[in-house]
Amino acid sequence: MFQFLTNASVQLVNKYLPSPFVFSIILTFIALIAGMLLTGQNVLE
Repeated sequence: MFQFLTNASVQLVNKYLPSPFVFSIILTFIALIAGMLLTGQNVLE
């Protein structure tokens, strides 16, 4: 039972979770956009 749940969760994560590099790039751009929106400044300021 436990091994079935473990295998199912591993397959789910492997199918839908991007690679760590892509994940870090996406989070970087989310932080950049959130910072620009919350502070009212653009990238060059």
